[in-house]
Amino acid sequence: MTNADHAILALLWSETDDDGEPFDSLTLEVSKQLKSLVTADWECFRENIERLGFDADEHCARMLHPDCEGDAWNAAAHDFILTRNGHGTGFWDSGRWAAPWGEKLTELCKIYPELHCYIGPDDRVYAEVG
Repeated sequence: MTNADHAILALLWSETDDDGEPFDSLTLEVSKQLKSLVTADWECFRENIERLGFDADEHCARMLHPDCEGDAWNAAAHDFILTRNGHGTGFWDSGRWAAPWGEKLTELCKIYPELHCYIGPDDRVYAEVG
């Protein structure tokens, strides 16, 4: 799985359908639209943070989330989604990132609007921005 795939997993885990069911518990395929959107945003974000000197492997301060398969970049992608969507955890408080990176990465996420999932007429999961 790619880093973007891990970002998508975090998005599906954190979003619920109209009945309150988490998208990751539904047996629906992810649309190409959602995959393209998250992949493009993640790649842009990663390029920006690498230009600032961030390296997930070097700046990882503590244990990674189990869903991240022990890979610091997967954890960064996971926290990218949670932070941009304003969830109760993310770069700023996961304790995963050495100071001052948690705060810096949180600030950089603010340029990305929230993503919200919905089920399309083809029974695939899509994302809308905002």
